[in-house]
Amino acid sequence: MYQDQANELDIVVNRLRNLVNALKVRGVYDKAMDELAKISELYKAPDLTFMPIPDYRMLAEKGGLDALISTLPIEEIAAAIGQLTEREAKLKERSTNSMAWPTSCAALPRPAKHSARSS
Repeated sequence: MYQDQANELDIVVNRLRNLVNALKVRGVYDKAMDELAKISELYKAPDLTFMPIPDYRMLAEKGGLDALISTLPIEEIAAAIGQLTEREAKLKERSTNSMAWPTSCAALPRPAKHSARSS
């Protein structure tokens, strides 16, 4: 039984690793709009970066960046990661709880007594 749990845990952990590696924002945009919106630069920019672009009003009127960019959906991957993380936790909990522990302290080995004095 423990071996089955260990095997399943290995499978779950490997799937998690693969899904986490796949969880990247990727998409497409019209190359002609790159000059206007600097989209390629924006994807490489750090958090909380805002870039000025010429004629933003025209971009906004055409639907903004949402109208220019199409991204691959990542919600399904994120949901699968959540489910696998829960399964991993349950497997770890089950394997910890299934270990046979002595029911009384009398069953535990006694530590050897050592003298407190140094020779």
